[in-house]
Amino acid sequence: AVDREALARLALRSGVFVSASAYEGFGMALVEAMGAGLVPVAHPNASFQELLAEADVGSLADFSDPVTAANAVATVRQTM
Repeated sequence: AVDREALARLALRSGVFVSASAYEGFGMALVEAMGAGLVPVAHPNASFQELLAEADVGSLADFSDPVTAANAVATVRQTM
């Protein structure tokens, strides 16, 4: 088990929130990740598309193509 503070340090050290979810009702996981300071790379489901269209950070990546998705994550990491 990891305590809350240790989990927060691990998340911020990674810097990226990645989600390959094909469906998200409201996209709350992405909102929470962005609120914690993580840069999202997410599958272009309706919720994530809508949220990232309004954000100045993050990107969408088609996770049905693993190479494209990996490149999107790597690109985000390089710009951090």
